[in-house]
Amino acid sequence: MPEAVTSTHALEQQALKLQENGLKVKQWGRTLQERSDPLALSHGQLIEQCGKVIQQKAEEALVYTQVAIEQEDYSPALMNLIAETQSEARVAYLQAITIFAQMMQKRIKLVGKHL
Repeated sequence: MPEAVTSTHALEQQALKLQENGLKVKQWGRTLQERSDPLALSHGQLIEQCGKVIQQKAEEALVYTQVAIEQEDYSPALMNLIAETQSEARVAYLQAITIFAQMMQKRIKLVGKHL
């Protein structure tokens, strides 16, 4: 089972990195909300929510990973649960980037109208 242990520790490191990314995304959303325009405010709120989801899913994955390590449970079902939970965090990360891109597209259109 050494391969399973190594894989589980890699999943643990990934969950920790996702937690860190979730915090950054949440802060990114808050920073956008500090701007005075309504576009940044509304999109910043959505991005902050994505950051919260990333952190929540990362924490969930970390708990599952720690259980796997402590109980030496490397069953496919548990490994799939960890991977699925981490995937959900990654989806929220991509959603945050998409929301930001949409905000920038709207901003470009607004600027284009004033030129």
